[in-house]
Amino acid sequence: CGCALTWQRDFLVCTNHLDCPAQITSALEHFFNIHGQVDGFGPKSIEKLVAAGIDTLEKIYDSSVENFQEAGFGPGQSKNLRTELDRSLLVEIEDWRFLGAFGIPQLGLGDSRRLLQHMRLNDLAKVTQEEIIAIEGFAEISSADIIGGLTKKWPTIKHMLNLGFNLTKTPLLEESANIESPIMGKKIVFTGK
Repeated sequence: CGCALTWQRDFLVCTNHLDCPAQITSALEHFFNIHGQVDGFGPKSIEKLVAAGIDTLEKIYDSSVENFQEAGFGPGQSKNLRTELDRSLLVEIEDWRFLGAFGIPQLGLGDSRRLLQHMRLNDLAKVTQEEIIAIEGFAEISSADIIGGLTKKWPTIKHMLNLGFNLTKTPLLEESANIESPIMGKKIVFTGK
């Protein structure tokens, strides 16, 4: 996009997050790749949507068949895109996969699952850095990045939640029944041998 790059720890980063077409396209591709249940939203389709100004998840999910046709898709493909979006709301998806699809820094799929083992997805609107640090596997820097990402992306996450995705909740560790076992509470490593 032509903006200056800055160093953030070990990474050279474009700070023009809201208007950089490459970042916008990449974030949308990431959502649909991680969600994994929406056909038709590959790189070329997303580039076409972004070029037509349909450049957020909110705009994509709110688009009609006519909006897709105005963006340059044919009538059949436009209908298929709308059908896929509607279908994606009905298909069961894990809440940790849904959260991981938003591309929040330091919050990949494994960490999304770990976080949602300790709190519900809706509770993330008001989660604190201290609460995240208290979870094993999260440190000060990563939790700060997660809080920053959640704050920035929460309006989009809330909008998407309000669409009614069929989310499977991750079981909370505190609600899991204690199982009597000689290996309970121990960490086990399997090797190739």
